[in-house]
Amino acid sequence: MYISQIITEYSVLNDIYDLHQRLWRGFSDPGESRDFLFRAERRPRKQAFILVQSLSPPHWDEVFSPSQFMVKGYDPVFRAGQRFYFHIQVSASVAKANGPGKQPTRKPLPWSHYEKWFSEQGGKRGFETLTVSRLGEVFVSSHKKKRFSIAGQTLDGTLQVTDPELFLSTYQGGIGRSKAFGFGMLSLKRM
Repeated sequence: MYISQIITEYSVLNDIYDLHQRLWRGFSDPGESRDFLFRAERRPRKQAFILVQSLSPPHWDEVFSPSQFMVKGYDPVFRAGQRFYFHIQVSASVAKANGPGKQPTRKPLPWSHYEKWFSEQGGKRGFETLTVSRLGEVFVSSHKKKRFSIAGQTLDGTLQVTDPELFLSTYQGGIGRSKAFGFGMLSLKRM
């Protein structure tokens, strides 16, 4: 796996679809399925801080100037019982049935339900949450592509690995919806 840290101009965060397209250009074959997750945050001095986690090596020199990025390779190994601090931006929704043969309507999960939702994800994804708290709301939007916006929450807390193989898959694939637009990447720090 690879983790990239990109610090660039604040304006790249104005349109999440444009940022998504720009990040795609950092990978050799954009026709392949997406194997990267990212999180973008606004920083002081009008800077954007972007973390990208990928299975394949990125080629940022075609997208950003060399002074704007750092890339590090790593091979995560998880063990049952390991504990981590986590940080994640997630977008969750609930499906409402529309009758037989019709697609369900998705509605954003109410803000007050995120902590419980994330804890429930652990049972399905190889971890148990020990603590979880909401840090704030996250909104991303695009004015160029079908004029859309996505809402989510930033969560912090602690977790414990219960199923290492399943947790590795979760770590690589992310949690929740809207992963293509900066949600779902789980950042970990050993306790």
